[in-house]
Parts: sequence; structure tokens; C-alpha cells
Amino acid sequence: MDAGISAQLGVVQERYRFLAKLGSGGMADVFLGIQHGAEDFKRLVVIKRVHSAWLKKENALKMFINEARTVASLNHPHIVKIYDLSRMGNDICISMEYVDGENLEYIRKTSLMRNQPVPLPIVCKLMVEACEALHYAHSAKTPDGKKLNLVHRDIGPHNLMIDSNGYLKVIDFGIAKTTAQTELTSPGIIKGKFSYLAPDLFKHVNIDGRVDLYALGLVLHEIVTLKRPFPFKKDVAVAEVLRRISSEELPPVSSLMPDLPKELDTIVKKATHKDRDQRYQTGAAFAADLREFAENLGGIASTQQVENWFHENYRERIARR
Repeated sequence: MDAGISAQLGVVQERYRFLAKLGSGGMADVFLGIQHGAEDFKRLVVIKRVHSAWLKKENALKMFINEARTVASLNHPHIVKIYDLSRMGNDICISMEYVDGENLEYIRKTSLMRNQPVPLPIVCKLMVEACEALHYAHSAKTPDGKKLNLVHRDIGPHNLMIDSNGYLKVIDFGIAKTTAQTELTSPGIIKGKFSYLAPDLFKHVNIDGRVDLYALGLVLHEIVTLKRPFPFKKDVAVAEVLRRISSEELPPVSSLMPDLPKELDTIVKKATHKDRDQRYQTGAAFAADLREFAENLGGIASTQQVENWFHENYRERIARR
């Protein structure tokens, strides 16, 4: 680690106690921990230990830390809050808000196993909250009024969580950009969550928030049909990914689930349009169409209804946790 940066960051063990390992991947290990402070202050946090190998390119570490600091300034109820940056040896640790819940990937898999689709009013509620979070982040400005031009770049069901109180949370804003760039620049092979990459990432240099809205459209398609929109093998050539996401059209959701209203086809099609200029231009516009669509269903679900549904369907897992 750069000596100057190392001096700026405290050591993670000085502020946190690790409780359990939650998961591991090529980029990072994830732990549950306790932040401790004066007067017996304690709170549960998630600590993501980002391996230094991912940050070895010239200026990559500095850019990563600067972006994480910027994202830490975001304050929105549907974006997981970043609390702190620290170091563990040569690795960087990010501590963030702990979400007591499940991600939409797990929700989809269990719904498929049970043959019980997520109720549409609840889907609309969750997607509206995701749209609002993205709109806030995409529109965020510095204190002097300059646009931050934040883009998540890794929106997918793995980074969207329902917490036990019935709210949706977008996670990993602070590290997604670095992850996506590394995956896209690997020679000939892409690894990871690439089913949600927008065609823009291969066509344009100036990437903006519309890549996130495209990915969210794919999540909407997936959560109502319970089918992965662009399933790929574990390791796949870049050329194959590029060919499929640039030319392959998604089947209308009503063709896969005949009970779904055809009006939903229009929303998904616009959100996932290959031409970003024909797509939703803002999360607010996407959310507005979802709200209007939900009016015919009696309106989007309330937070209490989402909480009740979540506890009814996942009470045993919540109790174990």
C-alpha cells in the first residue's frame, strides 16, 4: 500500500471486532463485525476487506479511496451507508451499514423453488425504491454544486437487499466502479456478475447512470419471471457477452408469465432498450411509470405490507440469523 495512504487510514482492528465471515469472492472477503467506541458504544457493521491485488494498477488505489469517500457522503434511506475506511495489512477495509435481510437473488431463487412469484405490488414498491436511490445518486452534487456523476455499474439482484423492516437497500456503491472496470479489462475473459452489463459499456467512453437503469430493468424482468435474463457460463469470452447483450432481445415478461399484465412489457422494454437514448433517462421517470402501472393493482405495497410478506416467507431464516 502507498505509504501516504497507509498513514491516512487507521488499522481496522483498532476500531472493529470481527464476529463472523459472511462470504468471500475474488475481490473481497465480507465479515460481520462490531464497531466499538467510547462509553461502551457498539453497533453491528459489515466489513468488506478488498484485496490489494485488485488495486495495484497505477493510481487505482487512490481513485478507489477517493470514490469511496465520495460515496460515503451519500445520505439516502435506500442506499447502504459507508461509515469508514481502514487498512488490514496491504488490504483496504470498508465498514458499512449492516442490513438484516436478504438480497433479491436469494428472493428469486426461493420464490422459484416454492413456485410462488413475488406479489406485483411488492415488486413495484421495491423497484420504485431502487429507482429513487439511483436517481438520488446519479443527481448528487458536491457542496459547491458540481455534479458527482456517480454510476454504480454493478446493479443486479446481488446488490439489492430487502431488510427485515420492509425497505430496499442498494449496496456496494463504493466499490462497484473498480470491480466493473477490472472485469471489463480482463484479456478475453469476463468473470463475475456480467449478465447485467449494459451495451453502453462496450460502445461509449462516457458512461452515465443509464447503465444502472438498464440493469435495474433486467432485475425487474428477472424478479417477475423468476428467470435470469442473460444466463452465461461461469467463464465466458468477452466476444460472446458482447454479441448477446448487443443483439439478443429479451422475451416480453407476459410471454413467460401469462398472468402478468402486458403493460409491464412496455416498462421493461423501455428500461432495457439497447439504445440508451431510447431508455429511461432518469430513475425518477422509471419510478413514475412503475407507480402509474401499480395504480391498476390498487397501488404499490406499503412498507408494512412488504415487511409482513418478508417475515411470513422468511421467518425461519430471520430467526436463525
